[in-house]
Amino acid sequence: MFTIITPTYKRSDHLKRTILSVRKQTCTDYRMIIVNDSPEDTSYSAIEDMCKNDPKITYLVNEKNMGVNFTRNRALSEAGDDTWIIFLDDDDYLAEDTLA
Repeated sequence: MFTIITPTYKRSDHLKRTILSVRKQTCTDYRMIIVNDSPEDTSYSAIEDMCKNDPKITYLVNEKNMGVNFTRNRALSEAGDDTWIIFLDDDDYLAEDTLA
């Protein structure tokens, strides 16, 4: 199992492409954890809608801006031990066979 960790800060416009690239993976043994570190940014409502019905994606929002290190560590604490960790920034994406 892969856990894909994506911290995000004021890049909801790029994040959609990131999520779509993960959903297109030929290997489906993954889980994605997105942590939004810009809680006041209302442009993420579309991202929340995109994620809420996908059981493979966990979408979390920090109470306030905490920085990327805190945000990554928060996602790591959600990941569990039986998984390979991949850090995927909110402005990057995966080729369809990356996990394979």
